[in-house]
Amino acid sequence: MRKAIGFMVLLVWLAQGTVAAQGVSEANVALGKSYTVVMRYDNEGSRKDERNYPDSGGELTDGKLAPTSFWNPAWVGFAQGFERRITVDLEEVHTVSRIWANFLKQSDAGIHLPRFVLFEASADGTHWERLGRVNYPGEAAVASGQTFPYELADLNIAARYVRLTVPVAVWVFMDEVEIYGTRGVAANARLAQGEADPEPRAPGYMKAGTPEVGGAHHIILLPAGGRAGQPGDQLWRVEDYLPYVAYLDANGTPLDWMFDTVLISPPKYAESGREYASRASVWSVGNMLDWQIFHDTLFRPNMQLDALNKAVARAKEALGDSDYKLKVILATVYPTPAGRYFGDVDGDGVSENLDYTRGEEALADARKVADWFFHMLLSSWEQAAFEHLELIGVYWQMEDVGMATSAFEEAMIRYTSDLAHAHGLKLFWIPYIRAGLYYDWERLGIDGVMMQPNHMFSTLTNLLQTNAELTYAAGMGVEMEADAFKGPEKDRKWIEYLNAGVEYGYMEGTLIGWYQHFKDFARASRMEGRNRQLYYDYVYQFIQGTYTVQPVE
Repeated sequence: MRKAIGFMVLLVWLAQGTVAAQGVSEANVALGKSYTVVMRYDNEGSRKDERNYPDSGGELTDGKLAPTSFWNPAWVGFAQGFERRITVDLEEVHTVSRIWANFLKQSDAGIHLPRFVLFEASADGTHWERLGRVNYPGEAAVASGQTFPYELADLNIAARYVRLTVPVAVWVFMDEVEIYGTRGVAANARLAQGEADPEPRAPGYMKAGTPEVGGAHHIILLPAGGRAGQPGDQLWRVEDYLPYVAYLDANGTPLDWMFDTVLISPPKYAESGREYASRASVWSVGNMLDWQIFHDTLFRPNMQLDALNKAVARAKEALGDSDYKLKVILATVYPTPAGRYFGDVDGDGVSENLDYTRGEEALADARKVADWFFHMLLSSWEQAAFEHLELIGVYWQMEDVGMATSAFEEAMIRYTSDLAHAHGLKLFWIPYIRAGLYYDWERLGIDGVMMQPNHMFSTLTNLLQTNAELTYAAGMGVEMEADAFKGPEKDRKWIEYLNAGVEYGYMEGTLIGWYQHFKDFARASRMEGRNRQLYYDYVYQFIQGTYTVQPVE
């Protein structure tokens, strides 16, 4: 009853506002109004950086545009990490016709335009209607040292609250939000309506072994394929797979199971020399022929999947575990937004053109490409009928979501997710630390996600801690990165990776991905002394949850 009375009061109040709005000229109804800025998955690291470019609580609606120097206090700086939601309270329901937000680009300082701005409106602050999205204009559209407005016009929506969602890469600098319209409610305006925001997910690492991730715990990445001039460089036989399937003693005898899940992707380069996962020039990105070769490589007799199946059979016999099945994730096609001449996948005599600047036409062709490879992959898997393997998902190989290509890639990730889910499979992703939209994995349709700390390949000293904080906040798993047999410095870093799993609490119960150079863990299994201990025995202990922190030398 109270809800009904409240709704009637709102209607009466809106009716009064309609009368008041008649004949009133358009103005910036946000001028001087209060607003809130909320960081999705708040973290102290970003807050600390932002203290140099603070917001006292009024800069974004004070009507003052800042000069192009980012040191000017009129600029509000948002530091890397997660998106920001800026919500302006207009204090009353007004008719909004246009929303304008101004940003700075200063490339040499790491200040970039946002990949998009999402505009929403609400009458009550709870139920939000999406008004539209303005995408990144492209690198060449705005010179460094210039400002650029993201504007949504031709609106006629009655709302009290307006919200802008702004993704942040390294830095985003913003100096003003202007909301134009008429005070009160115009006679022909429509009241903003929509859904309430979902309850925020509680922080915590992505759990291993759940149905949501296909039951996976520890996923080892084992690329398969080759490059011109390197025949057989990344081809696998039974003996190659066995040390990953089972934990072997010094004589090669299986003692226990090792990794429960194997992820097979193409290597960086195809045999043609083109890159499988790239947005580079049209001539350097993988095409239909390259992906066909990868598919065919997977199903070669006595190699790759067939060899993996036989390795599991051998381990099952040795361990006396007849019911065991190894989980498998296979890379699916990356329909590169630079693939202008991908190839004719549907037999109509016309090559699919994935050039993202073609908009919906490019997406239509990209969906054909995704369908072609996914169904070919699934059909071959079903025909092979591997007795000892279980396919649980497919892998999105590109490690970030591009800036200019963001709308195209977001749509294709969601489409790939729908394909996988329609066949009872999961979609997996392994972005690098703070990669584009890494925190938005759920909206993209990703099921299993593990973030790379990149500590092994960086001179920065705090990446393991930062990665742990970000993955915990965003509900993600973690990738372990080995660079074996490269000397004391790499060995020291590897111990730091293993120790971090204990210190930050993700060794047990968290979805973990494992990266190594080609067959390095297998090589370590056949070694003696320190190399075997570091790159095989400790890995097994970590998988078992029995690894203890080791001194860092």
